[in-house]
Amino acid sequence: TQPQALPTRTASPGEIIFAEGSTGNPFMYVIKEGSVEISITRDERKIILSTLGRGQFFGEMALLSTEPRSATAKR
Repeated sequence: TQPQALPTRTASPGEIIFAEGSTGNPFMYVIKEGSVEISITRDERKIILSTLGRGQFFGEMALLSTEPRSATAKR
C-alpha cells in the first residue's frame, strides 16, 4: 500500500489562513515555503506572537479542541 499524500494549500502573501475567534477546522498546517505570522488582538492592538518558517507547523490546537481559534495566522 502506498502512503496517502497530505492535502496541500497555497496561501498568497498577506492572506489570512484563519482568524482569531473563528471556528477551528480540524487542520494542522506545516509550512513548505515562505513564512506565516501568528498574532492576537488585545485592546484593538495587534500583537505578533511568532513568525514561523519552513518546516514549522501551526493550527494544531484545532485537532485537540473545538474551541475557537486563539490567534490569527497570516501568510
